[in-house]
Amino acid sequence: MAHTFNQKNFMQKILFFNLVGGIAGDMLVGALLELGVPFSLLEQGIRQLRGLDVRISHKKAKRHQIYGTQFIVENNAPQGVQPDRSYRNIKELIGESLLSPNVKQKSLKIFEVLAIAEGKIHQVALEQVHFHEVGAWDSIVDIVCVALCLDYFQINDIYVSPIPTGTGFVATEHGKMPIPAPATLELLRGFEIIQDSLPFERTTPTGAAILAALAQPQPVSFQYTIEAVGNGTGTQNRTEVPNIIRCVLGFRSEVGNEVREDQTELIECSETNIDDSTPECLGYVHEQLLAIGALDVWFIPIQMKKNRPGLLLQVLHPPKMRAEIHQLIFRETTSLGIRFRIWNRVALERTVVKVETPWGIVRGKQSRLNGQIQFNPEFEDCRKIAMAEDMPLKEVYRVVEMNFWKH
Repeated sequence: MAHTFNQKNFMQKILFFNLVGGIAGDMLVGALLELGVPFSLLEQGIRQLRGLDVRISHKKAKRHQIYGTQFIVENNAPQGVQPDRSYRNIKELIGESLLSPNVKQKSLKIFEVLAIAEGKIHQVALEQVHFHEVGAWDSIVDIVCVALCLDYFQINDIYVSPIPTGTGFVATEHGKMPIPAPATLELLRGFEIIQDSLPFERTTPTGAAILAALAQPQPVSFQYTIEAVGNGTGTQNRTEVPNIIRCVLGFRSEVGNEVREDQTELIECSETNIDDSTPECLGYVHEQLLAIGALDVWFIPIQMKKNRPGLLLQVLHPPKMRAEIHQLIFRETTSLGIRFRIWNRVALERTVVKVETPWGIVRGKQSRLNGQIQFNPEFEDCRKIAMAEDMPLKEVYRVVEMNFWKH
């Protein structure tokens, strides 16, 4: 039988990060704990990270008469002593742990985008990037605990308000750095930031890496139903602003997805001209870009300098994927420069549904336009059936669509 259609099927569970005071890893974990993540889940998860001798705890804290949860990480090592960890070290630490594959994937994704940003700033290869503050045991715990919390809620759609950065300078292993730190600024490409005059670091590199890896800017008009709210408090109790982050667990309706302006979203187009790569390499790049999450990839024939025929590679992708997309293009092609621009896109929201057919379950995408349901079978599922059954692809499509509409 086809996927059952009821009101619950048309509700998309989301998280919204309202950065009142800013964002740091510990603040976010505190807010997610308030939303209902069992603390025992985090304790169990941290025990699965071998080689980290840490203690975690949480307590209620007040910032400007607003109560929230403060997440605390402590270590038995002498104060100020931290190992010098490379990106490779952290990949091994997380990869060899007993954490679930999904938690590992989210944790490593956060460190990957951070490593790409640090490598670009310091001009070093990805595997040779060394983390200082963000490679410390407390930052590792913060990032892994965020991944554990998101895995608990089973949420992939995360939105964030405009991001306050603060101003001034912050002390680092590299000396005094301007606020926002270079890595923070690089990570926040594509996000809307608020460059305010408050004299402290409101968004840390860890917080920025979490956003760059997992979140997207809130749409221009953002409507959702609130389910629960959790407040996470920062370590500092500032007089200028309540140093908290508010995490809202909510639902967005997927019913009646008419094309309206409030469904406009930001996407980016990155492009580069290429005249000295082989067709085999470019075909591989096309596959890899789609595999990591690019929305679309194509080549356009162009005429380049010295009358050379070349190709324009264009990639559509979410703003948060910019660093990852550019890293892959630089690594796998001969390109020495990439242009990018931000576009507005209006898109119908899609729901993946499962349809029972004589050959088993076939997936498809369902959307609505002006109240009317639209359905498209998944090509790869239909292709496998057509090849296995030695029948026309269009016939497989017809049967899948017939079974969808029957139910």
